[in-house]
Amino acid sequence: MSEDTFRVMESGTVPTADRITHDRPDYSGENWKSGATWSRRELRDNEVWKSFSLVHSAIPSPYAWVATTLVQNGTSHMIDISTGLAMPYAVPLGYELEIITQRGSWNQNAVGRIYLPTGALILEWYIAQYALYYEETVKMMSTIDFDPTATTAITVDFTVTELNAGTMNGFASLNCILRQINTPPIKDKDVRCKFCGHIEKGVSLDTWRLKCPKCDKITLYTILNKVVKD
Repeated sequence: MSEDTFRVMESGTVPTADRITHDRPDYSGENWKSGATWSRRELRDNEVWKSFSLVHSAIPSPYAWVATTLVQNGTSHMIDISTGLAMPYAVPLGYELEIITQRGSWNQNAVGRIYLPTGALILEWYIAQYALYYEETVKMMSTIDFDPTATTAITVDFTVTELNAGTMNGFASLNCILRQINTPPIKDKDVRCKFCGHIEKGVSLDTWRLKCPKCDKITLYTILNKVVKD
């Protein structure tokens, strides 16, 4: 190996990718030294976290992504934790959605599937009963790989299906970065009441709690529009 190769291995850095476009991150240098993870990375001005999660439990909860126990052989769609809207998720025109981490654990055997676009299976993996599945990568998959100009209405779907002859409890999460490329920033969001399904349109991005005007119950969300720092 060359001396430069040994220096890369010693520092734990990742060589710069040849294809860096649309102000995408440079995966070399300080951000990616050994032990660095996406959860500790400072986002750029054109980036926000976008996370989808799903919890099945017999314990009631006001959080938008917590649902009742999944029925035998049932399938659930992941939920946008900042809006309460179930996938498929429509990536806004002019934006890139980059998948960074995925994880899950269930009390039954399960299969996770990602469709990109909706209806076109692109990933499938299996989680053993009571196991913890976790994967974190510098770059797993991005809509820009399929739509380089970010000008197509593209959707992403992530489902979980129970495989045993029983009901299922547990969780799964998919953490992403939503990257602004060639469009004005998003100014508001729509949120869904988890109890009656009412959708409140055009609320502030800082909305973390909604008292539904239809059923009078409260749903809780997260706020992901802020830049996350160490």
